[in-house]
Amino acid sequence: MIQSTGIKKKPKITYNPDGITMNFVDYAGDKECCHIITQLRWL
Repeated sequence: MIQSTGIKKKPKITYNPDGITMNFVDYAGDKECCHIITQLRWL
């Protein structure tokens, strides 16, 4: 579903009983330049 939005980077995904976390990281050369963390909580 995430790839259908056009995002090319695969996130590091972790989950637990409270929810799911998707951590998108990009690099400029060998250094981390930016990241987005998305957290969804279960109801």
